[in-house]
Amino acid sequence: ATVRGKRIWHSVLLRTPVIGPVVRASAMFDVCSMFALLLDAGIAPVLGLRAVTGTITNVRIREAFIRVDVEITEGQRLGAALKRYPVIPALFSETVANGEQAGALSRNLHALSDFYEQETERGVEVGTSLIEPLAFLIVGSLVGFVAVAIISGIYSVIPEISSSARR
Repeated sequence: ATVRGKRIWHSVLLRTPVIGPVVRASAMFDVCSMFALLLDAGIAPVLGLRAVTGTITNVRIREAFIRVDVEITEGQRLGAALKRYPVIPALFSETVANGEQAGALSRNLHALSDFYEQETERGVEVGTSLIEPLAFLIVGSLVGFVAVAIISGIYSVIPEISSSARR
């Protein structure tokens, strides 16, 4: 896959109903949990963000975090830089900005991590509940097709059997 193709595919994924929110929540869960752990370990926020950015699998979200990294390296506050990118959820940007101002960034990231983990689980449950009826329909159709094929085969053989029995 080309970089351009991945960018397009990941943009489509983020915009797709049901799938998009799960992809975004999953990515943000990873960012929050890893970033909080790095901050707890004493890693500087700039270095922690840079390390976390490298682990983001969605190209669109990763590109936004790369731009945020450049902005904070130039002296911008993290919360303010995050707010400029719509691919990054406003809840994340606001919570990071508040944590940054209050000196509780790690604690806020842990709370966000819990929230995004629950959102990911909820989204997967919704997606699964939407797929179940479709799966039943497909399996039912396959079973029906096989049943019709077997029965029609039996009915086509019966006249031949009855005519050979009369001889």
